[in-house]
Amino acid sequence: MTKLEKQFIEDILPLTPVQEGILLLYLKEPGSDHFSEQLTLSVSGEIDRNIFENAWNAVIETNGMLRTVFRWEDVEKPVQIILKQHKVKPAFYDFSGEETGEKKKRRLEKLKSEERGNPFDLLDVPFRVTLCKVEEKKYEVIVGNHHILYDGWSNGIILKEFFDAYKRLSEGETVVTPVKTKFKEFIKWTRNVRIDAEKQEEYWKDYLKGSGTQKGFSTGRRRKREAVTRTGNFRISFGKELKPALENFSRQYRVTLASLLYSAWGVLLQRYNRRNDVLFDTTVSGRSAKIKG
Repeated sequence: MTKLEKQFIEDILPLTPVQEGILLLYLKEPGSDHFSEQLTLSVSGEIDRNIFENAWNAVIETNGMLRTVFRWEDVEKPVQIILKQHKVKPAFYDFSGEETGEKKKRRLEKLKSEERGNPFDLLDVPFRVTLCKVEEKKYEVIVGNHHILYDGWSNGIILKEFFDAYKRLSEGETVVTPVKTKFKEFIKWTRNVRIDAEKQEEYWKDYLKGSGTQKGFSTGRRRKREAVTRTGNFRISFGKELKPALENFSRQYRVTLASLLYSAWGVLLQRYNRRNDVLFDTTVSGRSAKIKG
């Protein structure tokens, strides 16, 4: 672990509750890619590699979280350390000399897969950029980060700042650093919210008292329990005739399609577990903190 000297540190902050949860799972399953995010962009036109690198470093200079490392050993509670400076050196690959488009496609998919499978070390800044030249004036930009740094909503902000910086640098101008609210303000907000957490916990314990605790499906057969170490996707397609029927039902009863699907899932759990009460949770996307910027 690299020792950080005081003169290289901009700030030391506690983690948000979500970050604490992500760090816990990161330490529980070392080497997993559960929180490795990857964004790929197809770009048409010529890209100057030096300007590309300088533009990304301008974005990093503006956003403290892209200069952040994490420490959890020999401290009372885990912390995130914002460095005063951090430079990214984008990896570069040139597939433009490949003979066939199919071969290029396979190499590109292999590169993306390898990037996704390359775990981040939170002791270093878990953010990296790759530039791949597919053919003349055609590139793929691969941006990878650990989810502990930022959320999906931030992608649009970061990309806009990158393209603005690239445009200015390519025209010989100076990059304008936007005035932004620091992540520190959000952490302060979460700390204030936590003060009321015990009351909230007591409320929900009382509200859910006596509800069932069985998880998953009861099929009547004993199965050996195995630890889940991999994640994946399963996709099923509904027939064309079912889609308008679902939409008509939703309009008629003024519910969303999501609510309809959640209800179906609840009925399924109810029948498999032979219970009147079923509990399940869903992930929602949103930013409830009333913090400007």
